[in-house]
Amino acid sequence: MEKDQAYKILSENEKGPSFKNFPESLKKDPELARLAVEKHVGNIAYINKKLLEDRNFILDLVGRVFIRSNAGLLKLLPKSYRSDREVVMAVMSTWDCESLKDASDELRNDHEVVWNAMFKNGLLWSPLVYEFAGEKVLGDKEFLDRCLNEIKSFRGAAKKDISTSLKNWHKLSLAKNKGGDSAKIEEIKITLKDLKKEVREASDSYSRGKANKNIISLISSISSFNGNSTLMKLLVELDYSQYGYDQFVRGSSIPIISEKLMVDKKFASSLMKVTNGEALAQLPEQYSRDEQFIKENIGEKTTADSLDKKLRSDINFMLDIAQLIRPFQFKEFPKKSLWGDKNFVLPVVRINGIMIEYASPELKKDREIALAALVSSPYSVVYADPSLYQNKEYMEAALETDNGNAIECLREPLISDVNFLLDCLSRLKIKGVSGLSNMARAILRTVPLALRKNKTLILACLELNGWAIENVPEEMRYEKDILAAAFKSGAAAYKELDIDKLRSLFSKSDFKKMIKNDFYIEEIFNS
Repeated sequence: MEKDQAYKILSENEKGPSFKNFPESLKKDPELARLAVEKHVGNIAYINKKLLEDRNFILDLVGRVFIRSNAGLLKLLPKSYRSDREVVMAVMSTWDCESLKDASDELRNDHEVVWNAMFKNGLLWSPLVYEFAGEKVLGDKEFLDRCLNEIKSFRGAAKKDISTSLKNWHKLSLAKNKGGDSAKIEEIKITLKDLKKEVREASDSYSRGKANKNIISLISSISSFNGNSTLMKLLVELDYSQYGYDQFVRGSSIPIISEKLMVDKKFASSLMKVTNGEALAQLPEQYSRDEQFIKENIGEKTTADSLDKKLRSDINFMLDIAQLIRPFQFKEFPKKSLWGDKNFVLPVVRINGIMIEYASPELKKDREIALAALVSSPYSVVYADPSLYQNKEYMEAALETDNGNAIECLREPLISDVNFLLDCLSRLKIKGVSGLSNMARAILRTVPLALRKNKTLILACLELNGWAIENVPEEMRYEKDILAAAFKSGAAAYKELDIDKLRSLFSKSDFKKMIKNDFYIEEIFNS
């Protein structure tokens, strides 16, 4: 085979044939060798040994041939080049930055060489070769900060993950220098944090199942570190971060923790914190009886069953708990019989009136309890016994707190008692009760149809909220005094009316007497 023939064969074959089968005389040829490497970097292994030992040829090869990403060029060259700073720097300047791992220890601890490998080519992922740097570089906080600052200039969401990886490798390096189990502990911390991210990003049953298997495997593998409070806290936090509605059982992590660590109240408190109180169900029994511990650490995921039965029957303790968690969660905490005990229910509704919902049917009828509930929560009116909706004293108090809910709850005879309704509106207007406007609108929406024709009631409601005209009978809506009352409140009441009919009934001068807003008048006559 002649050189021209060999050149043609290498040039015309897209991937290039193996240089291995070429005659030795041709393997010495620098031009053919460069072409062979250009076609496939693996052909370096078949270049004539003497040519490979020619340093100038290697530098020329690296400088002229496009080396693809992570080609592993340095490990294919004679070992002597791994200590040659100029050659290594030349390789790092190509896309083959991962060859850093094959450089000598001295050069992997050379800040400039490592920096070149990480950033010379401007590739998003090239900073990850920091992993292959020597311990001297990996432990240099100043160098790490310089790298992290450089990564900020990169584009792409992945730069956050890359920065995290660099920080982790730096921590591992420092841990290795400490000796003992430090490096292993740091590795476990990193694994725990990675798994936590995996759990957080799991979006379907398959990925959640995979994450769960990884957690179970990790729990088993790190049991020898069951006395390390930091690792165990991170492990429990990871374990309980799994989705509660999946088939996976959370809490497999706690049983492996050493007894010595579990009796440490400060550590137990930390587990309550990272699990939102859910861990109480698996902590030693002593904690379920410890009033102070529970009050300091109870969370939204603490279950009633995890408390000692005696505590759930203790009125004073339960009243303390009622102030620490939300009503829907608290419902199950007291022993069921307490919801029928006035000595318990009365102070409970003073804490949060909504909890009258959980009182026994007999106590829901108790006017003292119902009135106390109104003081702390006006919305409690919807949970009171319906028999109270006919009680004048109670409904007056409910209306004074007002939400429109009290109006909706009114029953006969009060809902048809015009004087009762007018007195309420008048009294509340004097007191300046907030929400009065909404109440006025709710009255005309709620009272019996016959009462919606009572002009005195209509005018009183419209003066407070002109939008209430929506519930005024059609035959009364266009009466001048009713319109004047609606517009007096400031509402654009004409939007609920027939504009053409308004124009036919009233002149512009009539409207100027009824409406103080010139924009409304223009709207009526120009729309």
